[in-house]
Amino acid sequence: MAFYGKQKKEHDFRRFQRDLKEDKFGELVLFCGEEEYLSSWACEMLIEKYINPVTKALDLDVINLELAQPDDIITSCETSPMLSERKIVLLKHYNGEFASELADYAKDMPSTVLLVITCKEADKRLAEKASLYEFGPLYREELEGFVSKRFKAADKNVSRGIITTLINESGYLNKDIDYNLYNLQGDLKKIIALSGDEITLDDIRSGISDNLEHGVFTLLDVISGNRKDKAFDLLHQLLLSGTDRFKLLASVISQLELMLQAKEMSEGGLRIGEIKKALKAHEYRVQKALDFARSYSISDLKRILSVAYTTDTRIKSGLLEGQLALEMLIAEI
Repeated sequence: MAFYGKQKKEHDFRRFQRDLKEDKFGELVLFCGEEEYLSSWACEMLIEKYINPVTKALDLDVINLELAQPDDIITSCETSPMLSERKIVLLKHYNGEFASELADYAKDMPSTVLLVITCKEADKRLAEKASLYEFGPLYREELEGFVSKRFKAADKNVSRGIITTLINESGYLNKDIDYNLYNLQGDLKKIIALSGDEITLDDIRSGISDNLEHGVFTLLDVISGNRKDKAFDLLHQLLLSGTDRFKLLASVISQLELMLQAKEMSEGGLRIGEIKKALKAHEYRVQKALDFARSYSISDLKRILSVAYTTDTRIKSGLLEGQLALEMLIAEI
């Protein structure tokens, strides 16, 4: 199980901020990676720095890649800015179009232009000639700053502990959960809209109630407390909200696997820090798994996990309808 949050090096968004301040960009700038939110933010920062608002319509050219040809892009780059410090030619959601032509052109681009490209993966031919920034998920420290800044802008008081709970329960640090900065931004807006002057734990949990990982934590929590009626209600709420049955079951299985592994290690004498390191899992998830696992023996967890694997097979093979299969799984736990 892999998790984001362990900082191995400086995040590229910090390097970008420093380069922006020092004006260290060449003519070709490449933003890639999973966090499209950061790519969009970086584009806006470049526009704000280099483009004169008066001539923005002339000095910023957002190219439609479905219609453009290489000559269209090159012609735009060759056009000098009117009143702006540099002209920006922007290619969004780039998928490798005209990579050879653009790589050849990058050798002779005028210094008055910034050709800015956003993409999921960088084309090697362009990356070699570009100011390249890889925007992966934020590390915990940067994520705390992201959250804190938005609460402060909304004049909301919030404790460090509440921010930690929000980050942990959002699922952002879990690679297996499809949850990015756009999702987090949406949840923060809900929390701010629903809260008073002070952000509370209830505000946090109301704001992220439709998040898959938080939903699975809650579901397993009530199951381990032997509240099956509440568990069925929660399951139906998750499904009615549009949660994909396969993703829901995959998340349940992932948590059950973690519960079993953590319990075996705990009963073998390992402490939570050692378990976290061995499983390469975030400490919050390990602690949650151990909390849930207290209600079950190792043999119980192995039986439940076997039922979950069988449920997955039955759904994927069409032997059982998804909702019915999930209801039967809850009944078996």
